[in-house]
Amino acid sequence: MIHFTRYETINLGFFSIYTWGLLASIGFIVGIYLAIREAKKKKIKLIHIYDISFLALLGGILGARLAYFLVNIKEFNYNILRIFDLSFGGSFFGGFILASLFVYIYARKNKLNIWKYADIFAIPIVVGHAILRIGCSLVVDHPGKPSNLPWAISVNGGVPMHPIAPY
Repeated sequence: MIHFTRYETINLGFFSIYTWGLLASIGFIVGIYLAIREAKKKKIKLIHIYDISFLALLGGILGARLAYFLVNIKEFNYNILRIFDLSFGGSFFGGFILASLFVYIYARKNKLNIWKYADIFAIPIVVGHAILRIGCSLVVDHPGKPSNLPWAISVNGGVPMHPIAPY
């Protein structure tokens, strides 16, 4: 069994940084950096990389919140205004779908080869998501199911769990 302490914030005295948000931001920045590097190699206009990155971020946040809200509407007590509370859950699939839709519309409008840009962003998306998942682990976002396996994780001395994403 692995003993683990939840790390939700980094306290700097005068303010705190949420670890999940920090790692989500780092993942996004690293992803953009990798996409820019790849675009430069392929001699692609960087303005499209910046625009696509912004639209993907916007679509990702909106889609994640909307999908989470629709699937867990009872948790929100049917209060649609709570959809704007970004500290309360999200859905990777909802974010990915809406971000992809925003990017697709942008590519069509600007007559871009969607597959060329998908190729540029493929690795950056995976790397950024991997960094984000480290944030999920630090806050024990997906505690999993009770387990006696050697790699089960006991958070703050609690029941050992096999960490899995709830998909």
